[in-house]
Amino acid sequence: FSIGEKAVADDPPALAAEIRKYLQKKDDTEISLAAAILLAQLGYIEGLPLIVESLPRLTSEQRTHLAEHLARVRKHQALPLIQTLLKDPVDVVRKAMVNALLSKRADEKCLEMVFTELQRAGTPLKPQDVPFSHLMQIAANSSTKKHLRKWAIALLSTPHAAPLQTMALIILEKCWMSEDENLFEIFSHSTIPWQRRAAFRTLGKCAPERFVRELPSMIKDPSEHVRMVIPNIYTCDRSYSQWVHYLDDNIFEHDYGSYHYASSSSNPSKLEAAPRDALIRLTADSSPLVRFEAYFALLTNRATIDLADFAAVL
Repeated sequence: FSIGEKAVADDPPALAAEIRKYLQKKDDTEISLAAAILLAQLGYIEGLPLIVESLPRLTSEQRTHLAEHLARVRKHQALPLIQTLLKDPVDVVRKAMVNALLSKRADEKCLEMVFTELQRAGTPLKPQDVPFSHLMQIAANSSTKKHLRKWAIALLSTPHAAPLQTMALIILEKCWMSEDENLFEIFSHSTIPWQRRAAFRTLGKCAPERFVRELPSMIKDPSEHVRMVIPNIYTCDRSYSQWVHYLDDNIFEHDYGSYHYASSSSNPSKLEAAPRDALIRLTADSSPLVRFEAYFALLTNRATIDLADFAAVL
């Protein structure tokens, strides 16, 4: 287990020693519980059994505040408390616990706890309780990236709830390997548009040559949300980088770190023929939003467009 950020720069032994006096107050359970929680917030574990015992009578606000500080006691002795808070009935508490586990030097054990609970039958922990920003930071770290990839592949290789697998497709973008095209084959034909959307976007960011070969089928996709992937991948404007990851019809998260297309030619602003033709076809799409994004992608690549037609979709 890796320990997150401490409460203060230097270990406060004198303060902890004073608080421990109140932990022993058997005649006043409220005082001893407050001492146990404060010790946990400072990174000390001796009050954890009392906290676990007292959880049922804590309010959701108290449990949330407790979870927010448990990065300082990411130790094996804290496992019962962490596991209990991961399956708390209140989503704010669960999110606070996930945040404490995955922020600040999260390691393999932290990922294991979150993803094991996500896969447990009947768990209240949902993919939307897991911040994508933390997962992306973990993927950017070479020492933890391989562990995140392991969980993504596990979720995609065996049956799981659709939102959980869609989340794994999004994660795969940050830890892609060439053999993952085999998984893409499965999810690009999913009946769930959000899975096709995630699969195609990950492909566009990680395997651009294969993505080009998929353009003809993507243009015909019945979901405008899937067709939207094409202009997103080929838009070159760095100030226009927002993308929305959908896990299902109602659950989504914004991603501001978008892919920016670069042609393989010596002129990075010149679209290759297949992407250009696909975008031109999408300017006549049935969806006004897809038409707008297609025109915009062409503009950012300095392609010639009919400005009157572009203005008509504004």
